[in-house]
Amino acid sequence: LFAFTHSGEIARSKSYRNLSRQHVTVALFYPVSSDYIAYLGKSDLKKFKELTSGHPVIMGQKTFESLPNGALPNRTNIVLTDDINFAAPNVVVAYNINDALLLAESYCGDSDDIFIIGGGMIYKQFLDIADFVYLTTVHTIIDGDTTFPELDDKWKLISEEFKAKDD
Repeated sequence: LFAFTHSGEIARSKSYRNLSRQHVTVALFYPVSSDYIAYLGKSDLKKFKELTSGHPVIMGQKTFESLPNGALPNRTNIVLTDDINFAAPNVVVAYNINDALLLAESYCGDSDDIFIIGGGMIYKQFLDIADFVYLTTVHTIIDGDTTFPELDDKWKLISEEFKAKDD
């Protein structure tokens, strides 16, 4: 697991500064394999649960629909979609990223952490306003069609962990 943070000024547009708090941490959490967004192994799932439990998570409709048990427990699940008919149990629906952030902030409680958990289009929309990226690199080849944009030199590595292969 690699953790990156923005170096220097965080590139937030004025519309996202409508949040009532001084600072809200927006973190992207994604796994990659070669060029494709991949799956999480057991140790990654444990880390994902530790990081995101108790915090709002924002995801796209396809990512939500890929979850085997529906909404993630102990998190406010915000689904970003353009489908006005979309509804699911234990989900808050947003139709644009500004509304998703405002909804997430309203569910933050004492924490300022909001996690963006996929998919590919959602990551791309939030990358410019994220404060942190949690990146898992899986050393294997996985077929896929969803890629993640490269992190430019505005991002700096702040920590890394190496783990042996798990299931």
